[in-house]
Amino acid sequence: TGRPLSIFIRGLACLTLVGFIVPGLGLMRRLQPGLRGRLAAVTRLGLPMCAFGLFNSWAGVSGRVLVGLVSLEDAAAYGVAFRLSGAAVGIYTLATTVLWSRIYTASMQAADRMLAAFLGVVALLVFVVALVGPWLITSLDLLALDQRSLAVAPAILPVVALQMFFWAGQSLLQPRINRTGSAGKSLFPMIVITVVGAAVFLVAHLVGAGILVICWLLALYSAAFFFGTLLVLARHAEFHRGVAWTGAVGGALLAVEAILSGS
Repeated sequence: TGRPLSIFIRGLACLTLVGFIVPGLGLMRRLQPGLRGRLAAVTRLGLPMCAFGLFNSWAGVSGRVLVGLVSLEDAAAYGVAFRLSGAAVGIYTLATTVLWSRIYTASMQAADRMLAAFLGVVALLVFVVALVGPWLITSLDLLALDQRSLAVAPAILPVVALQMFFWAGQSLLQPRINRTGSAGKSLFPMIVITVVGAAVFLVAHLVGAGILVICWLLALYSAAFFFGTLLVLARHAEFHRGVAWTGAVGGALLAVEAILSGS
């Protein structure tokens, strides 16, 4: 008798909920003329912004999913490198939260200077983490890592830091995407980058690419999202040359550092 009673209770709860929702919507429609139109307008404006935010989140966290498909041990090593790099990138979160309104309302030239400066600081912090991080990993007693992972994590850290740099760059541009109303126009290129990148990772997995190759692909993947966002803004007459140059030069320097470190 327990299962039929449980089904009855859940059905009664659903009916009760519907009994509240339907009259409530009717009351809102009566008290707020034009509510449906306003909800539709908000949806058309807000959903593309949410979708762009999801693509930005995927650009940052996809590595843990894609590396995990290759090896759980490598995923542990990547997770340590990701956390150390993310600590340096955290400045953009604080900056964009505190100054979101200024970035959103500023003129294109003022926003470009502001965002380029932020991205330059991120590049400097990531550079320091890429230098010091490998020593820090080997100095700490990380129980989650076995001997192989302890050797892998320092080797991939500079490349993961490069990925985090480009992720921060795309995140810094999000207020301008919202400001220009170009979130909807960004969906197609973001989908293309996501699908093509997933296909490349699938091929890399099938041919047995190692963790270091996967991390370089992740860095290129993140760079594609960053420069793709810049191109979307450029189509709306938002030419962030300062951000583009900072991203290109900073990314090149971080890539050179990763290569010289043996990654």
